Amino acid sequence: MNEKKYLIYLKSQDDYEHESDNCYGFYLGKTYQKNYEVFPICSNNEYEILTTGKFYKTENLARRSAETLLLKCDYVLSYEIIEFPSEKFTQSTSVFSR
Repeated sequence: MNEKKYLIYLKSQDDYEHESDNCYGFYLGKTYQKNYEVFPICSNNEYEILTTGKFYKTENLARRSAETLLLKCDYVLSYEIIEFPSEKFTQSTSVFSR
């Protein structure tokens, strides 16, 4: 039985859908601080996401964590909750892998 998991995809713009200049990527579960500002640690690399990414058991938990990140991180303006595994995850990581 394959359990659903959820990832948070963070963006620095409200109105752009997965445009590389305006996206942080998939949240890895940690933040860092520089000059009194908090930034999320994110990745678009599929291997890194699968090995160190922050997966949530429920969509509600992911949504609450994303809302907290919106409050903590000034440059994060929007997010998407992505179900894993899903076709959307595969498309997102293949577009942004470096």
